Amino acid sequence: MPENHKKKTIPKKIKSLEEKIMELEKANSKLQKAYDKSRHRSIEIFGKQVDARKAKNFYEFEGDLLRNTNKALEEKNIKLLKANAKARRRTIDLFGKHIDLKKAKKQIELQNTELEKKNLQINDSLNYAKLIQEATLPKKDYIEKILPNSFIFFKPRDVVSGDFYWFEKIDNLIFAAAVDCTGHGVPGAFMSMIGTTLLNEIVVENKTFDTAQILTKLNLGVIHSLNQRADSNFVQNDGMDITICCINKEKHSIDISCAGHTCYVINNETLSTIRGDIFPVGDIFPNRPKPKFTQHSVKINKESTIYMFSDGFQDQFGGEKNEKYLSSNFKKLLWKNHNLSMKKQYEILREQFNTWKGKYQQIDDVLVIGINIS
Repeated sequence: MPENHKKKTIPKKIKSLEEKIMELEKANSKLQKAYDKSRHRSIEIFGKQVDARKAKNFYEFEGDLLRNTNKALEEKNIKLLKANAKARRRTIDLFGKHIDLKKAKKQIELQNTELEKKNLQINDSLNYAKLIQEATLPKKDYIEKILPNSFIFFKPRDVVSGDFYWFEKIDNLIFAAAVDCTGHGVPGAFMSMIGTTLLNEIVVENKTFDTAQILTKLNLGVIHSLNQRADSNFVQNDGMDITICCINKEKHSIDISCAGHTCYVINNETLSTIRGDIFPVGDIFPNRPKPKFTQHSVKINKESTIYMFSDGFQDQFGGEKNEKYLSSNFKKLLWKNHNLSMKKQYEILREQFNTWKGKYQQIDDVLVIGINIS
């Protein structure tokens, strides 16, 4: 081959090689880009796989949490259902009780209405009984006529009283009695009616003037009226304590008999205590001997005073320590004021009793009779 031809062929080969090199470089560049792209894609896919695993773990955790939460909610729901059922039963129970209460309230209202009617009837009966009892007691103007210097402090505990007083004038004799029957209220009032009737029969009708004999006959009359018998299996202890006096102004004397009572006589500025027999009238006990009553005779001056009384005043509780008034204090009270007028003595007794009793309940009937014999 000629030398010139060689010289021309070499550049072509070089150029061809350069072109191939460029093509290789381009191909390499494409490969590099494809590799980089593939690498980025791989990294991206790997990252997504990591995120997917994290997401999977998160979703699994979240699923467990959700399941546990649902389980807890189900348990709470079961408890709520039980509580709701219990509340419903309680509501039904309360509703039933409410119905029962309404029925009970209605029943109570009906009973209260009935009790009010009965209470009204009882009060009407008691008030009528009071009128009857007051009608049997001596009239105030009659007492003032036969004994102008006297007072009667009479304070029943209830509407009607077991205490009563009795006065009668026969010729030149004046009889007075303070009587305390068994019990108070209605039972005592029944006994007082029996006592009044028997005293009128014994003294006024049968003309028995001896005070001891009056009590003896009164005792037999009460036993007979109440059908009391010593041989009965049922021991009935109903009767009365009584002080009865017979004033004879012509003889200037007072005959006094007491059954279960004590009385005071002030004569010549001296207070004497007359203690009665221990037997009450109408008392019935198989082992107790037949009662025998005593008559005490007292000579009187121009200014003599006798006090007869039941035990209601001295037995009353009151004062600062809620104690009994006591007979000793009662005796001092009478002695302290005996020179005052009968009207003033009455006012002092009433005021003293009410002050002593104060807020406390009256425990018994109260009767005090004062007679100044001038």
